[in-house]
Amino acid sequence: MSSEPGAGQIANTEYRSLISKIIVSYGHMIKNRVEYGWNAYFCTFMFKSLSGNRNAISAQMLDEIDRVYSTFITRVVRDPKRCGFYAKLDVHIDLREWDDKRPVLIACLDGFSKKCDKKNRVRVDVNDGLHVHGIMVVPPVSGLKEPLNKHFDRCKRIYVKNLLRRIDVQQIESNEYFVVDYGQKALKNGRADFDDIGIWPRAHDEPRGRSSDQAP
Repeated sequence: MSSEPGAGQIANTEYRSLISKIIVSYGHMIKNRVEYGWNAYFCTFMFKSLSGNRNAISAQMLDEIDRVYSTFITRVVRDPKRCGFYAKLDVHIDLREWDDKRPVLIACLDGFSKKCDKKNRVRVDVNDGLHVHGIMVVPPVSGLKEPLNKHFDRCKRIYVKNLLRRIDVQQIESNEYFVVDYGQKALKNGRADFDDIGIWPRAHDEPRGRSSDQAP
């Protein structure tokens, strides 16, 4: 019997290699900004019961996070539409010469185990335990005059509504690579794919927040 790997094994190995490279690149991107004074936060988004199959639920979750980001960005920069074009999230960019000060959010779908996670107060019977982890980095000089976790808590009525049930935010003090790796663990373990990842700001991104979504 031949011990040579089959086409399926090779494809799986190449896919896992690609995933590892992507996660490392995300880690570099976050760390690069932190080194220039940006503040990093680990966010967990919990949702109300959603209808549809898994792909439909994933799309609804990412669309809801898009709403949150589109509202939040207007608190960070005065006119998001006039910021520099954000093309490829270049991890080697010199931030000292960069005029795009929009916050960066990398989010990925994830799922809890079937055991009840009391620490995170999760009901695994809602959406089969699916939720979204995200890493948000915010520039040190911006229109936001308070930490992200305090802002989301103070303005909860603006962000936590519609399909969203809760947002948990913790500031990342060190080891950004580990946190990014943890946030993308579903991608590594094959429980999520590229369609379950959201990156903001998008190219030519325009805030969609409604006029009623005005934070105090």
